[in-house]
Amino acid sequence: MEDSSSATNSDFKYWAFISYSHQDELWASWLHKELEAYRLPRGVAGMEFRGEVVPRHLKPVFRDRDELAGASDLGVKLRRALEQSRTRSVICSEKSARSKWVGEEVRYFKSLGRADRVLCLIVSGEPYDDAMECFPKEIRFQLGADGQVSDEVAEPLAADVRPNKDGRKGALLKLVAGLLDIGFDRLRQRDARRRKIRQIQMAVGMVSAVVLSIAGYILLGDMGVGVPGRDAIQLALDRKEWSVARAPASEEEVSRTARELRDKLSVWISGAQAESGWISQTLRKGERLEDSICAQAQALVAVAGMREPKGWDSPKLLEATRKPFVPKAGSEFEARFIKQAESDLAPDSCGAFWCVSLLSNMLAREATVPPESRQAVGEDLRLAQEALQPYYKDGGWTMFPGSTQSAQPNSYSNVLALQALLDCKRAGQPWMGSEESRDEILKSTADWLQKSFETNHKIPGWTGTGENKYEVFDGLTLQIYAVLLRARAEAGLEIRPEIMKAMEPHLVGCVERSAAFPVASGEFESNLTWFGRETVRKEAYRFLWFPWALQAMDGWLDYAETHPQPKEQVVRIRRARAHLVVDVGPTIVAPMESDWLFIAAETLYGLSSVPDP
Repeated sequence: MEDSSSATNSDFKYWAFISYSHQDELWASWLHKELEAYRLPRGVAGMEFRGEVVPRHLKPVFRDRDELAGASDLGVKLRRALEQSRTRSVICSEKSARSKWVGEEVRYFKSLGRADRVLCLIVSGEPYDDAMECFPKEIRFQLGADGQVSDEVAEPLAADVRPNKDGRKGALLKLVAGLLDIGFDRLRQRDARRRKIRQIQMAVGMVSAVVLSIAGYILLGDMGVGVPGRDAIQLALDRKEWSVARAPASEEEVSRTARELRDKLSVWISGAQAESGWISQTLRKGERLEDSICAQAQALVAVAGMREPKGWDSPKLLEATRKPFVPKAGSEFEARFIKQAESDLAPDSCGAFWCVSLLSNMLAREATVPPESRQAVGEDLRLAQEALQPYYKDGGWTMFPGSTQSAQPNSYSNVLALQALLDCKRAGQPWMGSEESRDEILKSTADWLQKSFETNHKIPGWTGTGENKYEVFDGLTLQIYAVLLRARAEAGLEIRPEIMKAMEPHLVGCVERSAAFPVASGEFESNLTWFGRETVRKEAYRFLWFPWALQAMDGWLDYAETHPQPKEQVVRIRRARAHLVVDVGPTIVAPMESDWLFIAAETLYGLSSVPDP
């Protein structure tokens, strides 16, 4: 028999094969007509389904119109149709439960390796009722290894058109959702949204010419067409949450999509871990690069931020966390940051900052770090803090070590420092043995960032250094917004009004972005003394915008709960977040299975700000 794993998209001709007793022919005819006539909503039509693009209509659908009463087996025609069908829809009634051929068609379809693609439409009878059973035994039970019905109970997916059940419309949507492997709520919401738009269109068609003109004008403004007064129209609609053309996905869909994307990224990161415990800097299968403390820590911070990270258990996560610090003498971390060789490059501070964040987060996860390991993890944290001492200069943080270097503190090092200090504070951990010193440095770091905010640019924000000192970096700016909002919530530090004023339109504007929105890179350079000789040290970093936009939006919405904001601003930022997660997120995440580890790590970190459903 053919196995579904060997079937290619070109092997499939039919979207569904309808099985039924010919006494239920009216129901079969109705389902056939409705499936082929149903026009899929936007966002469903055009999506990818098992390697192919979903069309507007799910056709053709196969329905056999011939009786098989005198036949000895299914015959070549039906077998071939079953093999060419992506899904099997069974009209379930007392008659079909007793039909030899309905059962045989189900058994043969399951034997192709597609047991999960059998859908049921209950039209009469009662499931699992001896007197009125409507499910053939081939549906009620799994197939054994011999291809015959076993004693293992199956859990069929069923829609129900009996009185007081799903109704015809609801049952049809359930079957379509099951056929395409999408959530029923998602399809129902999109179908309802489409019907809502149709209802509005029908209502508009019945009003007078004046009302039609006004309504049409408002709709054009809602859609973003450049008509006079467009902004005022959108403002009024958002204030009442009446927008139709710009209605966001539901909070449930946003949460569900974020969770699905997080699970994918967590599994991919787990799969990139070698037997040595190090995670490869690239997720591309079969390719390994030099072990990186920074990439390792960054990835594990993202994983540790999940409630139940897929592909990880507590021992595995703890072992990977401590990998750079073991053995205590001669560890990778010690060689990189404490006892360097003259031939080494002067280390940049990013890896140590991410290690502080990781170790703090791990100490906050009591279930992950058992009592016998807490002292060792605490010592690792102290070592990481000690390694960062040479990077603190003039009230801020530098990329490279040394107080006499030419480079001044920069925004990127400071936002990583502020994040690490906040992680220490949240975990109840001191800085170099002092909670008072931690809080003082935290405040001075936040103050440094706020003083560095540039307003004399088209889009206000934070700039780079050297050749980039006149360029505002979008991703870096979003990252600093996110961490400053966190500092306000967790450390009680106020954010300057001009920063909050610039932040809001920046976040709202993300609703216009796609996955193709550019990502900028910045280079850091410094002249420093390394083992008694003058040297130039350079390092380049990419500033991702997607994860930090999500983090900043989450922080802003939390801020709005305690500091009431205009209703339209809350609506617009929720809409922007929904757009990024539901519309942009899947496209951004898809290629990360073979991309750089830090991209998957930061994206996972950003998606973790979206609450679970």
